[in-house]
Amino acid sequence: MAGRHGRHMDSGGQQPTNSQVSAAGPERPRARLRHTFVSVLSDDGMPIEQISQLAGHSETAITETVYLHQIRPVILHGAEAMDRIFPAAGDRQSPS
Repeated sequence: MAGRHGRHMDSGGQQPTNSQVSAAGPERPRARLRHTFVSVLSDDGMPIEQISQLAGHSETAITETVYLHQIRPVILHGAEAMDRIFPAAGDRQSPS
């Protein structure tokens, strides 16, 4: 449940401790959102120093090694595959 300011609260109205959040593992939604945030900004050409500041990192090394994943190549590859599988109506070859 979320508190007044949108922060996660447990059933007793307390924010989880860092150890409780860490125990949730790497697949928690907040981590995925953070990875996406950093990747999208990087893919758009924002300098790593600015991304690092926005992510709250004191140095770029954490941003570069932990969070920076380029997503455009994956999306592009998927879109190209879908174009091959489902060609546009004008691109379809008529049966011979």
